Amino acid sequence: RFSTCVTGTLSRLLPSPIALRSLACGRAHSVMVTHSGAVLSWGAGFYGQTGLGANVDVYAPQEVTALRGCGAVKAACGETFSVVMTPRGCYSFGSNGSWQLGTWSGGAGTSSPVAVEFFLGGEHVLHDVACGGEHCVVLA
Repeated sequence: RFSTCVTGTLSRLLPSPIALRSLACGRAHSVMVTHSGAVLSWGAGFYGQTGLGANVDVYAPQEVTALRGCGAVKAACGETFSVVMTPRGCYSFGSNGSWQLGTWSGGAGTSSPVAVEFFLGGEHVLHDVACGGEHCVVLA
């Protein structure tokens, strides 16, 4: 139903040329971070993994406006969730059945980005983030 493969057709879906810093793909969704720190996502959204505030499918890259101005540096995707790393912390969204979002939401997922509370306060310098099917690791 969705192809998360990036080919020459991606450039036709974007309103203007974009310099990418990071690109990640989940089972049927993708998230990218531009050099300016903007976050865009598209694909299947049943679990809210696109971070656009609704559990709907998106057929072309859309800006995750809730993260506007956060200075994102990297995106990572699991099967049905996403994580975005910024200089001050991480934000996660999508399914949370295995508590992979790193939030204290009782396992409930979210369609809008939520700060990973462990990294709030600036005590940690974040270096990298990676996701598997239903887990996430942050190198701090």
